[in-house]
Amino acid sequence: MRLSTQSRFAVNAMIEVALREQHGPVPLLVVGGRLGISRTYLEQLAGKLRRHGLLESTRGRTGGYTLGRGMAAISVADIVAAVDDVTVPMAPESGSTPMAQDLWHSLNQKMLEYLQSVSLAKLVAGQTAVSQRSGTEKRSTPGVFARSKPAAAKPRVANSVFDLAKVLAT
Repeated sequence: MRLSTQSRFAVNAMIEVALREQHGPVPLLVVGGRLGISRTYLEQLAGKLRRHGLLESTRGRTGGYTLGRGMAAISVADIVAAVDDVTVPMAPESGSTPMAQDLWHSLNQKMLEYLQSVSLAKLVAGQTAVSQRSGTEKRSTPGVFARSKPAAAKPRVANSVFDLAKVLAT
């Protein structure tokens, strides 16, 4: 099993949808703004999650996404499998010894069992508890696709002969 950045973003997006869906369909702009992920990237993830029945979409002015199943019925393994197209455990590298192959197979099985045991409801409950403890809703850190603000440029050197003359005159 392979855990990628894509699967991490998908899990975070599913948590955001689950936290907000009681108010109706959640637009991707809201999810993207909270997570710092571009809308086009989220559209790709949402398409994969929708094809696997984890999300449902609603069109129109008040449209957006809602969960395709109950939170308790969606596991992290379901989300990872949907976005990373995982159908079978990762094959061990060629040339590895039989003992090493057993190790990698066992590790894949343990990871899969653990991810299947963690439901979206459990993650949402944990997020809600953190929000209540802090008194405000926890804001996620900006993602890979968030644009950082450029620092203001401070001219240190004269950029023309005339500026150089002014600097030398003072």
